[in-house]
Amino acid sequence: MIKEMILGIVLALLSVLHYYIIRDRKYFERINVKFVNPFPLLGTSWKAIFGYETYFDYYERIYKQFPTEKFFGAFDFLKPVYVIRDVELCRKVMITNFDHFVNRRLTIDVNTDPVAGRFIGFVKNESWRKLRAITSPAFTGNKMKFIVSLLNESMQKITKNLGVKIKLSEKKCFRYNGYDFYTRCCTNLIANTTFGLEVNAVDEENDEFYLMGKRLTDLRKDFFLRAILFQVSPTLAKVLNISLFDREATEYLKRIAKETIDYRTKNNVKVPNFIQLFMDADLSFEEIIPECIAFFFGGIDSFSTLFQFISYELALNPDVQKRLQSEIDQIQSQLGGSSIEYESVQKLTYMDAVINETFRKNPAGAFLERVSYLPKK
Repeated sequence: MIKEMILGIVLALLSVLHYYIIRDRKYFERINVKFVNPFPLLGTSWKAIFGYETYFDYYERIYKQFPTEKFFGAFDFLKPVYVIRDVELCRKVMITNFDHFVNRRLTIDVNTDPVAGRFIGFVKNESWRKLRAITSPAFTGNKMKFIVSLLNESMQKITKNLGVKIKLSEKKCFRYNGYDFYTRCCTNLIANTTFGLEVNAVDEENDEFYLMGKRLTDLRKDFFLRAILFQVSPTLAKVLNISLFDREATEYLKRIAKETIDYRTKNNVKVPNFIQLFMDADLSFEEIIPECIAFFFGGIDSFSTLFQFISYELALNPDVQKRLQSEIDQIQSQLGGSSIEYESVQKLTYMDAVINETFRKNPAGAFLERVSYLPKK
């Protein structure tokens, strides 16, 4: 009798599992949309999930399977998703009808992870709109003028130190790891523009701010597995006391931010950088921390990767490098040798073209995702 009951339960569970697998697989068939055949339970991205290919390779592979389609279907585990190939459709999602597509898929409950739950990339609907309204003024002309002056100050120190190293070198040159160098440069810049800190990650190999930032932005397998757990079972993530971002690095940045906020509040000091912007918007400390981390998380890896690829492309194309240097020299001569400020950056049209072409050839992200939360009017 017990054996029959166990067998019945197993068969019932298998039937339910089979139903969900077939149901989701039939989703695109029912609406006559071409789709990538999924692996049972794991979907179409299982190779990328387990590290057999990068997400860049995965999306390029499935993208080329349907060269004549404007969009096609794929599966994240059992979840059907649309992959858009048509530029006009992309424009409608990201610009024309963006009010319908402000959300991303990953949802993290603020009670499960108080930091990631308030992260601007994960908040939804009106919460996202509120944060967007607060952060957008950070990129107005007046704010950017000051940020550019901070960037100039940091980069002048970096280039001066590089010049010293080259002079001390026997061959008047030296080799360096491009990614490591630019990551350290970006650490200096973000520490200054976001937290108001002067760090020297370029020259100090074990600079604490750099090491913590590296831990925070480490996107190895365990990060994606944690993200999947938050998506599939947030309750289990809470029970296991799992946080999306590295806990020690998060606590370090929280301490830095708190010290900065307390000092400025106590001494009535105002410095027009990003953390001051959040303070002026009357955000609570719990709300400020995730947005500071967002600037750090979003800036370190993407910008350092971009700078590395720009250096690589310029090395391969010396004619482009020469023309770009000529444009910069021309602008500087007009300024009488002074540092290039915000208004002058607008005149660097060839540099803008070089950056855009580098982005096109070597994108920093494998994909953009959006979820519609409003019915289309």
